[in-house]
Amino acid sequence: PMQTWQTICLVSAVGLGTACAFSPGGLLPRLKSARQCILNTFMSSQYLDNLNQGDGGPAEIVRLGTDQDPRYSAIVVHRGTVYLTGQVSFAAEDARGQAIDIFNKIDKMLAQAGTDKSKLLTAMIWVKDMKTDFAPMNEEWNAWIDSGNKPTRACVESPLARESLRVEVQVTAAV
Repeated sequence: PMQTWQTICLVSAVGLGTACAFSPGGLLPRLKSARQCILNTFMSSQYLDNLNQGDGGPAEIVRLGTDQDPRYSAIVVHRGTVYLTGQVSFAAEDARGQAIDIFNKIDKMLAQAGTDKSKLLTAMIWVKDMKTDFAPMNEEWNAWIDSGNKPTRACVESPLARESLRVEVQVTAAV
């Protein structure tokens, strides 16, 4: 049965791998391509069951802030992970003021989902102009972030949805 087998993939630099199935009775090596090995491992019924079910039933998805916009939920919580939609601010004209407001919004949204910034996993930041907006946004980020629990982060320059917007931030956190 699937519960008694584990597949381990060892991938070489040329893309071939050795798959070894461990069973209670011993080691049964089978040579496969790394791609096939990975697909077999991750597409096994046991793996899919673990993804789709928690305590014997469908995984619960909680959506919060669904009344704010007909196109999206502001917060989605699934399997201990909190996903926030991108946050912008119309409360200030400059990147610094927008960043401060955005980080305050994120704090409130994370609290609504039962977590906080110390549990951030990843952050994606968009700034309108890297030359003028990055430094003030980054100073506010450094003041706001929990320095002992920093998430992964990317920051890119991008035109934003409205002319007045200078910064947008989207985060994912653990509960």
